[in-house]
Parts: sequence; structure tokens; C-alpha cells
Amino acid sequence: MLVVSAIDRWLERDVTLKVLAVVLAIVLWLRVGSGQSPVVTVTVPGVSLHTVGVQAGLAVAELRPSQVDVAVRAPRPVLDRLDPATLRAEVDLAAAGAGQFALPVTVKAPRGVQVVEVSPTHARVTVDYLAERRVPVQVQVVGVVGEDYRVESPLPSPAEVLASGPRGQVALVRYAVGTVDVTGATTDFSRTVDLRPVNGHGQEVTGVELKPGTVEVRFSLVKLPPAKEVPVEADLRGQPPLGFAVREVVVSPSRVKVRAPQPQLDQVGAVKTRPISLEGVTADSEREVAVALPEGVAMADPPTVLVYLRIVEDVGEREYPELPVTVRNLPEGMTGSCQPARVKVVARGRKDILQGAALEPWVDGAGGAGERQVAVRVEAPPGVEILSVEPAQVTLTTGRQ
Repeated sequence: MLVVSAIDRWLERDVTLKVLAVVLAIVLWLRVGSGQSPVVTVTVPGVSLHTVGVQAGLAVAELRPSQVDVAVRAPRPVLDRLDPATLRAEVDLAAAGAGQFALPVTVKAPRGVQVVEVSPTHARVTVDYLAERRVPVQVQVVGVVGEDYRVESPLPSPAEVLASGPRGQVALVRYAVGTVDVTGATTDFSRTVDLRPVNGHGQEVTGVELKPGTVEVRFSLVKLPPAKEVPVEADLRGQPPLGFAVREVVVSPSRVKVRAPQPQLDQVGAVKTRPISLEGVTADSEREVAVALPEGVAMADPPTVLVYLRIVEDVGEREYPELPVTVRNLPEGMTGSCQPARVKVVARGRKDILQGAALEPWVDGAGGAGERQVAVRVEAPPGVEILSVEPAQVTLTTGRQ
């Protein structure tokens, strides 16, 4: 008690120390408090944007953007526990009819979290009248059933569903499409299939709800007849134009699997393609051609093959036995003649060019009068090669007129 009384008397005598002690206590409390729970700001990206208050008989055809970024502020411990899904971004359409609007985005946050900023602040919304229409169900089959089986056309139940949504979007829907993988199936089976609305080009139409969204699809499998692999031959008809020829024919694949009852299958050693016309073909070409099924053969796998045709120039030789030799370049007032007057020429070239080629053997008559041995030259069209001239030289006699 004596010590406490002494301290009290000392503090009463020094007011400045009292004030200083209070200030130090406040500073210490602020520092400790700040270190334990600082208030910070963070941005939560990609918060889904929702529409609310849509009037009866209307539907949202388009909402842009579909997500916003939200900056929030709260003590660090609160932010550490924050689930982004608890942030709800909304556009209120209570006052909007049919049309296009730019409306503000509002964000609801959990208690203790302050929304600082939303980016973007507005969204573009297209509102249309609500419509419904029945559309047929289509089932897309992917994969391959067991090797000796074929799947029949799938039967969906129901065969039609109701497409509901904005009038403009519903008008685009042509089918409700579902996909089923039948890989390895060897017995009849059923599947529950999810549907999606698509347009005439097979592209999904957004904003449309299908009722029901799933259908039951039944698949029936048929046992196939026995099979074996046989070679495929290209059935070529006609000939390329004169001057061209088929150098090579490649069929890919070179063998196909055919199926038929065993007695007929035993008789099949090879199959042909559908006829391929060579009329007018003057360049390499590749064609997809169906396999021609012999009588009694049920199917071929694959049903088509690629046929590659390599076309080359059809080159040959031709003999021109009696071509007259002309004299060129005679000086004015001079005449000339050759002995022999005709020669045999052998030429090489594309056959169509050789057929119509006009070859002109000639000798050079330049110089004075007299008799001399001269070489025979041959004028030929482009693409024609002169192989031989017989005789290669003739006797040229020139004189004055």
C-alpha cells in the first residue's frame, strides 16, 4: 500500500507523464490491431452475370458480357474465406420490355465485404417475346459397333421435343440433336441421350431450352453375313485423247472387305470399281469411286476407294516416206533442183502432233550456179524431233533462168 500511494503521488505531480502514457497505449493498440486484420482490396475476375425481373411472356435473347470483374474490400481474414460464388452480379429487367437495352450491373456481396468497383458497369441486353415450337429429334451415331454387326436407324422416344425461348432464337432451331457412342456394341441396347438445339448447319442455338432435354434412344443391331478381303480393280472405260496415255493406276485401299452368304462369298475373287471414263483425260487425276458389288454381295468396307490415274504424253515415231525437198534462199534470177527430189524422214513426238504435222525438207540454195552436195534440213512444228533424213544429202543444181 505504501508503494502504490507513492506512485500515485508521483503521477499526480507530473501530468505530462500521464498524457504520454495514454498516447503510447493508443499507438500500441493501433499497431497491434492493424497487424492482425488489415483491410485490403482485391479483384475477383469472371463473376457470372445473371438477369432478374424478366416480365411474363418475354425471354432474354442475348446478354453481353456474360461475366464481369468485381473489386471488393474487406479485412484479410474475411477475403481469405471468401467464396467467389457468393458474389452475385445481376441486371434488373423489371422495367424492360422487348428490345435492346444498356442496363447497370449490380453486385450483391456477403456481409462484411464491400463492393468497390464493377467492370464493365453496364451490360447490353436483348429481350424478345417468348416462343415455343416442336422440333424433330436427330441422333448422331459415333464409333463402330462390333465387327460382324450393323446398327439400324436409332429410334428416339419421343421423336419430337418442345423448343422454348426468345422468338428469334427458336425460329433458328431445326433439330434437337443427341450423340451416342456405339463402339463395340454387339446386342440391342438403349441409351438416355442429352439433347441440344441446332440450326440447319448443325450449329448450336444458344438461349433455347428443350423440353424434355433428354430422350430414350433404342438401337437394334443386325448380324452381318461372313466376310473376306479381296483386291479392288479400277474399271477403266475408253481411252484418253490421242497423244495421251495412262501410265499408272493406283487404287487405295487396294483391298476391301466384302460380305455375302458363304456360297456367293466363295465365288468372289476380286471386285471392280464403278466405271471410270477416260474420255478427255489429259492430266493426272484422283477420284473417289464406289465399289461395284457383284450379285449376291451385301456390302463392301470401305464402300468407296480412291483411284489415282497417272497420265503421260503418248510419244511415238512416224515415218514420212516421200517428202518433196524445196530449195530456199536462191539468188534472184536463179533456179534450182535436187536429185533425188524426195527424201524419207523419221520423226518422234506426241502422237496427236505427229498425226497432223506438216514436215518440210529443204536445202539452202544460196551461192553461185553449178552442182554441189548439200545437207537436207527439215522444218518441223514445236514438239517434234527429227530422228533421221534419208538421204541426208542431195545433189543441188542451180543455174540462171
